[in-house]
Amino acid sequence: MNTPREAGHQRLLSYYRRLQRWTLGPLRRELGVMHRAVKRSGADSQRTALAFVSGEVERALVSRLQPGFRVLDLGCGLGGTLARLVNGPALRGIGLTLSEAQARAVAARAARSGLEGRLAVVVGDFHRVPLQGARFDAVVMIEALVHARAPATVLAEAARLLVPGGLLAVVDDFPSPEARSDPALHRLLARFRRGWRLGPLPGFAEVEAMARRCGLVLVERCDFTPLIRRHPPQGSWWVRPFAWLDLPGDLGGALSGAGARELLTARGAMRYLLLVFARR
Repeated sequence: MNTPREAGHQRLLSYYRRLQRWTLGPLRRELGVMHRAVKRSGADSQRTALAFVSGEVERALVSRLQPGFRVLDLGCGLGGTLARLVNGPALRGIGLTLSEAQARAVAARAARSGLEGRLAVVVGDFHRVPLQGARFDAVVMIEALVHARAPATVLAEAARLLVPGGLLAVVDDFPSPEARSDPALHRLLARFRRGWRLGPLPGFAEVEAMARRCGLVLVERCDFTPLIRRHPPQGSWWVRPFAWLDLPGDLGGALSGAGARELLTARGAMRYLLLVFARR
């Protein structure tokens, strides 16, 4: 019989299997990315916008690490960012995902890209990473920390897996203090969390404090929110009204959550940040 934690994982996997089937278009599948599309200018194509986050993570790591580093992607999704790193400056990489289907997609991407032997994937929980004795020069988490039921535990796992001087790159949504103190914004935040089945969703200051207790020191903070507000992603306008509707089912909840996130971002109550921490 499954434990409560295992049962929770199965419900989450079932939810995301359905969402991927409904919402991932051909371009996202080709690039292997599930994260936000960010445009530097209104002239950027959707392909360029979807590659933005992976490129910024690569820039942050390359500027501080020697080529040939070992990288671990916690919550690797379809493996697009990890494959980009391993195909470029990284020597080898491992992706971690809860999903067997995603793991197969990552393995297939490695085979198509000629990265077999350098890129591997492991099925497991990032609260308890099943890699005993392994150490990495870099750990990456893109839109993964929001899904942690215990963010401090996940950050501690990342710190455990890093060599001294290694880097943790986190890209995610971080609510502002106003998102919790203002009643209207707090309702939107609750709808975002409920619709997308997220964890406690700590703010930037909370995450920095958690990381510091794990021996992780912030060395870079990039805010991509102004770009998102200046050049809203495809679909952001039509999805916003769903934030105020109680829609049934997984797809209804996902639409409501997406609308809430877009409204929070537009109102300055949600920041989309890249945080880079160094392991002491």
